[in-house]
Amino acid sequence: MPITVRWDNEKQTIIYQQYVGQWTLDDLRASFDVTYDLINSTDQLTVIHIIADVSESQFPNREIFSVAEYYKEKKHPKQGIYVVVGSNTILSGMRMITRVARVLIPQAQTVQFAPTVEKARIYLQQKANSV
Repeated sequence: MPITVRWDNEKQTIIYQQYVGQWTLDDLRASFDVTYDLINSTDQLTVIHIIADVSESQFPNREIFSVAEYYKEKKHPKQGIYVVVGSNTILSGMRMITRVARVLIPQAQTVQFAPTVEKARIYLQQKANSV
């Protein structure tokens, strides 16, 4: 599967999504389902953050916007910050999309960007320590 989803830490407070190569909208929807199920599997009240690593991914086509409604339905109430990690080209495109999405989709307010997975983890740790 071109998109894998798993826990990133033992405390089960961060989910790691890795996007590799070309993936389809069906792959994306399936990853949303797995992410929702992982969050739902915890009995804790803790907010669960997500690191989406697109550094080895090909940028999806325009059809990506067609899953916006599905994402809104599958965003779990305990889902927190969504940190996107990737190359400058992919991140530039995603930043532009996110700026537009923030106007249309309230959930997009929690999207952040990081150049590496490690920096994403540090960012989430700093956020956790500031609460």
